[in-house]
Amino acid sequence: PETLAEWKGFFAAAVSRVPSGSLEVRRIALMKREFLDPLVKKSEAYLATISIEDALRDRAAHPERKNLLLNGDFAVGPTERAPRHVGIFEPKRGWTGGWIAMDVPGAGFEIVPDAPKGVARSLRITVTGKSKRYELSQNLMGHVGHLKPNTRYRFSAFVKLDNVVAHSRGGGAGVRIWDDHNRYFPQASLVGTTGWIHQCYEFVSGPDTEKFQPTVSLQLCGATGSVYFADARFEEIK
Repeated sequence: PETLAEWKGFFAAAVSRVPSGSLEVRRIALMKREFLDPLVKKSEAYLATISIEDALRDRAAHPERKNLLLNGDFAVGPTERAPRHVGIFEPKRGWTGGWIAMDVPGAGFEIVPDAPKGVARSLRITVTGKSKRYELSQNLMGHVGHLKPNTRYRFSAFVKLDNVVAHSRGGGAGVRIWDDHNRYFPQASLVGTTGWIHQCYEFVSGPDTEKFQPTVSLQLCGATGSVYFADARFEEIK
């Protein structure tokens, strides 16, 4: 294997070829923990070091890259009629697409002017209760359709944390993407307090994407505090 995705596939294939619960499975898990997991962490750390200025310049230099998200810049906010919907309503069609928030006690969101220089606004998610999961999700089926199988995609956004404290194992802020199974980014959920940082995650879609409806979710799970997302993008990498 030459790429990280190929190494992940290599280990997955190895596990599929040996009996469940066998000594071989434990050996493969040990090799994965010692070899692959550090590579994944280094890759995520490298992508996160790309500066906001570099990311904005890169986006401006490539207008041909289509953002598959509707209202990824959060220019359209919720309405009195639909307080949990953050997206596009058309007079005749009604709801066209965008983000839909969960209804969870002690959790909510706002569109706020706090954003990196060069970006107009952000989505702030705040959780004060002990909820297990709170997210705003966007189903891409209506305006994109199925994701292409075995195709590279990238999610990126500018993110800021304000006193995000986990109250359960693995809790924190992050992104969930469904293609033919759930994918969680980053590998370790974001916690603490930060300024604006650029987050970028890439993956190769599974072979069975045409059986499922793709979804992108912005999350604050198993934690309290606030996370801000600005200029969220989801792109096919050609």
